[in-house]
Amino acid sequence: MNNLSKCRRFVDIGCGAGYFTNGIALKHEVEVLGIDIDPSMVAQAEKIRKYNELSSASHILVDHTVDYNDLIHEDDLVLVDTEGAEYKYLNPEISPNLTLANFIIEIDEDDEFDQLSGKQEFIRRFSKTHTHRTLRQVLNLDYDVEVFKKFPWLSNFAYHISCFEYRRVPQDWLILERKLKV
Repeated sequence: MNNLSKCRRFVDIGCGAGYFTNGIALKHEVEVLGIDIDPSMVAQAEKIRKYNELSSASHILVDHTVDYNDLIHEDDLVLVDTEGAEYKYLNPEISPNLTLANFIIEIDEDDEFDQLSGKQEFIRRFSKTHTHRTLRQVLNLDYDVEVFKKFPWLSNFAYHISCFEYRRVPQDWLILERKLKV
């Protein structure tokens, strides 16, 4: 069951400056929506979109009271990277349309959840409508000489940041795939 290949729209909640949204719009013929709460990030994402003439992408500014029922559609693929705010926003009891989409969620810690309990919370919230699997980031802090041969311009510092993001623990991503109705 690979329902992810049937996604019709890519939505990035926590899109920041729009690197994923604009990159996907540049390379694929798919509608793309970026969502963020930071006005400067949405402005930057839109600047990149306009510069690259990407008509299939858009970016919107939301506040903390956003209702995702109005923004999420059936068969969307939703990437969520909100630094812990995902627990507040991804609640199908509040926004039932969330059950119609597929998700890739970065599981962050917040005041209430660590990665394990956070992952379990999302599995509970979506258990009736979604299957789940975990994508675990593997941290290898030893520098790979082959990487530097392929990308000689990559400094040790940049390599370290791109692979590690200075997290204390390996980062889990939860993939929630909508169950097909029979």
